[in-house]
Amino acid sequence: MVSFQRRTDAYNVCAVYDASDSQDPCFAGWPPAPHPPPPHPPPDVLPPTGLELFPAVFSSPEWPHPAEHWPSVVMLMSNLRSELDRPDHPVTHFHDQAKDLTFFLVRLDRRLTGVAMYLGAGAASRVRGDPAVYGFLREAAATLRCSSTFARLKPGAAT
Repeated sequence: MVSFQRRTDAYNVCAVYDASDSQDPCFAGWPPAPHPPPPHPPPDVLPPTGLELFPAVFSSPEWPHPAEHWPSVVMLMSNLRSELDRPDHPVTHFHDQAKDLTFFLVRLDRRLTGVAMYLGAGAASRVRGDPAVYGFLREAAATLRCSSTFARLKPGAAT
């Protein structure tokens, strides 16, 4: 993903975890703990809310993520949820004219979304039609979902 970010001159490439409806205690304000988790979260730890429910698990070149654009990323993930969940339309893009920023989003997993951001109209128009960008994002999603492995496990699949 780092080489993709450099090769396509992306402003940022990141993977975002969606914990908005998670029942996982680690994302409900509990630090990772031995199993089974304690019956109650520690009293001094508050559950995450708002943007904290969408942590970046990977971000390049900036870590943890570009904070000034994070509200836009989270809003797009929420607003484009149905498009991102469609298997026939894996890569979605959106151009924010006010910020002159183009976002490419792909569902990597049920709770993980890949986001590539391009700053400026020139960069956005250059990559919007670039099959290498769409190809990389589709391939990244397929690899992280282990699609080819599962396809080989189907009865009657060629090995």
